[in-house]
Amino acid sequence: MKNLNKLELIERAIHNDKLKKKLGYVCVYCGCTNRLILTIDHKTPLAREGKDEDSNKQVCCYVCNQLKGALKHEEFKRYLKNLYELNSLQKYSLNLMN
Repeated sequence: MKNLNKLELIERAIHNDKLKKKLGYVCVYCGCTNRLILTIDHKTPLAREGKDEDSNKQVCCYVCNQLKGALKHEEFKRYLKNLYELNSLQKYSLNLMN
């Protein structure tokens, strides 16, 4: 990403806030609504040849954004689903041991 001057940074922040409002102030992965930690995330990361266009952006909390890293949207959804199923299986296994 190129270095941005102060005016460009302010313009990007304003644009991102408008985008969050348009998309809804909620993380697409975990449902977080804390506006202080909501970010704009690329569905297909720039590192994976994603475009820096609004159609490739979504609202995502900081935690999910960090966990997602360079995964694509669908890859991260599968990861979360597998994690949830593993967690449910572990809880079931622990209940059997009691």
